Amino acid sequence: MQELRIDHYPGFSEKEIARLAEDTARRFDCPDLLVIHRVGVIHPGEAIVLVAALSIHRASAFDAVRILMDYLKTDAPLWKKETGPNGARWIEPRPEDHARRLEAEKGWT
Repeated sequence: MQELRIDHYPGFSEKEIARLAEDTARRFDCPDLLVIHRVGVIHPGEAIVLVAALSIHRASAFDAVRILMDYLKTDAPLWKKETGPNGARWIEPRPEDHARRLEAEKGWT
């Protein structure tokens, strides 16, 4: 891969990511979750996303971060295009990404 371009819909994407974070924070009893997701051109080895959780219990914080990362991969309104030596291609969540997220949700209900 030469680069990854992440596009978003300004205003909407941020609100939806904030909604996902608020829902996750509420479900895991985390007073706060921080999400920073880069957009634009990203080169190999560069960081893309940061998720941090504030919680009384570390297990809740770890679970919230893990599940929110799954939601960012499958549900966040971000569009990813990878460019490499064979040209460009759009990156979509894989079936296993959706399956992992659905498996994690079983503990929420």
